[in-house]
Amino acid sequence: MSKTLFSTKCKILTELVETYDGDSYYDALFDYWNMAFPFAMGAHYGMLILTDTGEAQVEELWNHLCKDIYHIDPLGDYEDLEEFEQMASIEGTLPETDE
Repeated sequence: MSKTLFSTKCKILTELVETYDGDSYYDALFDYWNMAFPFAMGAHYGMLILTDTGEAQVEELWNHLCKDIYHIDPLGDYEDLEEFEQMASIEGTLPETDE
């Protein structure tokens, strides 16, 4: 079981969208996960109460992001995007972005 709370995952995914919206590296990721990112954002801002299926999509996105993009442990304990990316720079790989 992940040490990162579901609400914190939603917060980190929301911060990711807000930070990298318009970045060419992330555009394809945002397009592909066009339901999971809005679910995470809606849950983070208290606008949605997710069903089990919605939560499963967010969890699937989280696992993909950790394992395949950042190459870090999806079961780790992360508090925010800064810490998430810091761990990726130590243990994994930071994606090359436009910034």
